[in-house]
Amino acid sequence: MLDGSESSKPFDIRRIIGEASFHFLQKCAPNCFQTVDLVILYSSLRLPIEELMELPSFQSAKLWRLQFKECDDFEACVAKKWIQLDVDVKSTMEFKYDEEYKTVDDFVKEMGAIDIIERTDILVRFKTRNQKKHMTMKRMHWVYETYLFTLAVISADLEEKNYESYIDL
Repeated sequence: MLDGSESSKPFDIRRIIGEASFHFLQKCAPNCFQTVDLVILYSSLRLPIEELMELPSFQSAKLWRLQFKECDDFEACVAKKWIQLDVDVKSTMEFKYDEEYKTVDDFVKEMGAIDIIERTDILVRFKTRNQKKHMTMKRMHWVYETYLFTLAVISADLEEKNYESYIDL
């Protein structure tokens, strides 16, 4: 892991893939990341996601693929930040909850005022500030007493029947 790496200057990294500690990510140069691909589903490493989304190094990242364990605000901080950054279509975040009672409604409550286009028991689709993009939050399935959820940025003209193939889940 890069956590012990030292440098007199901030690390200027364009793409990060895999696992990284919050301490290492704090050492990265402002606006350095263009692509973020972090996977923290099965390790004991727990990143403070709300703080992670505010790190200066992530403020220019346009393509995201995140896989995390549960988060305190049901990933609404990620959705709000992605809307602010106008991230690329096909940016996705997968996360899991061991609690059976977590629903899409919990996410909608955490998001606050959003313009909902479509809503079912397992999915919500809503507008972003960019009229060419929408976001979806979908509760995927229950496996080993865990629900898997996916947050994704999609093209505004994408039909529901094409969600899964488009998002590449």
